[in-house]
Amino acid sequence: MKPFTIFPFTIFLVSFLLPIFLLAQNITHGPVIGGLTYNSFRIYARTNTPTTIEVQLSTSQLFTAYTSEYLTTSISKDNSGILTVKNLQAGTKYFYRLKINKVQQGDAGSFTTFPKDGQKGNYALLFGSCTDDTSSDAVFIEMQQHQCNLFLETGDWMYSDALNDPENGAFFANDYYKVEGQYREKYSSANMNQFMLYNPIDYIYDDHDFVNNNATKSEGIEFEVTISGVIPTVYPFPAYARTNSIKGYVEHFPGYTMIDTTEGIYHKITLGNIDLFVIDDRSMRSSNVNGLQEIGGNYYFIGDTSQTILGKKQLNWLLSGLKNSTADWKIIVSGVTFNKKYQEVLNDLLALPNLLGVPMGSAMMDGWAGYPLEQDSILNFIKEECINNVVVISGDSHTSAIDDGTNAGLPEIMAANLHKSNSQIVWLIKNLLGVDCWNVGGQGIGNSNFNNTFGKMETYQDDSLVMKLYDTYGTIITKCSIKNTKTLNASINIDTLGGGKYNATASIMGGVSPYTYKWNTGSTNSSISNIKEGNYYVIVTDANGCSDSVEVVISSATTAIANIADEQIKFEITPNPTRDKFHAEVSVPKTEDITIELLNIEGEKIKETQLMHVQKTSFDADLSNYEAGIYFVKLTAGDYSIVKRVIKISY
Repeated sequence: MKPFTIFPFTIFLVSFLLPIFLLAQNITHGPVIGGLTYNSFRIYARTNTPTTIEVQLSTSQLFTAYTSEYLTTSISKDNSGILTVKNLQAGTKYFYRLKINKVQQGDAGSFTTFPKDGQKGNYALLFGSCTDDTSSDAVFIEMQQHQCNLFLETGDWMYSDALNDPENGAFFANDYYKVEGQYREKYSSANMNQFMLYNPIDYIYDDHDFVNNNATKSEGIEFEVTISGVIPTVYPFPAYARTNSIKGYVEHFPGYTMIDTTEGIYHKITLGNIDLFVIDDRSMRSSNVNGLQEIGGNYYFIGDTSQTILGKKQLNWLLSGLKNSTADWKIIVSGVTFNKKYQEVLNDLLALPNLLGVPMGSAMMDGWAGYPLEQDSILNFIKEECINNVVVISGDSHTSAIDDGTNAGLPEIMAANLHKSNSQIVWLIKNLLGVDCWNVGGQGIGNSNFNNTFGKMETYQDDSLVMKLYDTYGTIITKCSIKNTKTLNASINIDTLGGGKYNATASIMGGVSPYTYKWNTGSTNSSISNIKEGNYYVIVTDANGCSDSVEVVISSATTAIANIADEQIKFEITPNPTRDKFHAEVSVPKTEDITIELLNIEGEKIKETQLMHVQKTSFDADLSNYEAGIYFVKLTAGDYSIVKRVIKISY
């Protein structure tokens, strides 16, 4: 028998082909679909070596016809890349598959583009937060049974700060490579990956996946056990830790267009007749630990006016967005609990024995309850501006509950334990303090269900919105329905009686009954009778304190022309709302003597100014000596007049 011989050519083939085989290009993480709109989407993928991925897109599951776009992964971005695809059709189901060198990578996926902005429909959102283990993500098996337009990951998507050593200034976000590594870990969850193959996602970080527990813009706060009890300890982190986290989000998550990445990752999403305001409550947050004061061995939360959870720019963006939104439903997506009732129970918790009270109180401080002035300014603005149908989705607390707005200030669904040991804080507050902060229900309220959970929100046209909490096994823990509160809109109907006499009746659409009326005649009825020709106006206020005003001119030539001045007089007030002063621009058809009257909410005149012989002019007014609230400015020029509402805010 001849000895076995390896021919030189065989050696050459093995030495040449083996490295190629071992280094075959493939996708290691993703795909992840995000940034979805009615005509575009974004897709993320990571490969083992830098390469180009062909993204095939089709409206046919068989890909009988398709278009191709190309995603390039870069070594400078950890072998990952993000592709934006535009010019899609609204409300259309698309199938996609990824190929490298003509070899398909994994299963094909699908998604449905949003309907056109403003289109009413039946829509569904799934959401949740707090995941500390990618290997135990069974909740996503249940979530795959639910249809949704979008999934919202509201923070603590992996507890990245488990790598931290804050006492020595070591934070995971100090090292950008570790930030990138956390995204690889996020995208390593088998059941979640299967879910994301068919469902688009949006994401906002919270403290643990930003820099550190209880993170602010520049420090982490830990509550540490000592001989004397639990005390707060502040650990400053470098500015580049914050910017690394923001950079990691931009480069490794296929998100929506952000407003200003120097301020954070906050952004807006429009889904049909829903506007979602996704806020960043970490990157501009100021510390509130100074508000926690020890007095006689007990801690009390005092707070101060300098504290902010959003920062001025983001706060103004949120308020302006809410005010100008024409959507039927306006949803604030917050990484932390919003519930206003927590303001009241914060010091009650701190009064409990130190080892119990301070840790629970610190959880309250880390939410909106720790920033009461900013929270109140938002609630007051919404009320004074009569902004309807604002709902909150929140996370962070490691448990889940729902309130219809009675306690929370706004309807709120808190879903905060996708995979995390349940904090049972809702149950503890109710049982230790006897206070119910979540009137619809939640984990531990009338049940002993502390399983992992997710939230679901469904909207039905412009009629109603339903919030539900599900556990891993599909059990509904609690649910509630919110009816649409339409904007108050007043008009005046005129009946001609003859003999130069008329009846005028206020007609109401929207708002919340009962209504009150204030006519310029002094009447407080819904109608006024046997009136002569002239100018009449009425201010209507609903049960929520929202007001609308309307004016009518009655003459023999025109039976009733409501708001006739809108065609004849241009009268604009800015800013509105205002903290003190406002500027007004006026234009009338011809040179006239103009009368400006400032009226209170009751329609009573509190100030009057004359502008003589003008046609186009401007003036400034100062409300600094008046209380916050709603006022009306009436402008009269010749036979015409117009009334504008102006709101003075206190924050």
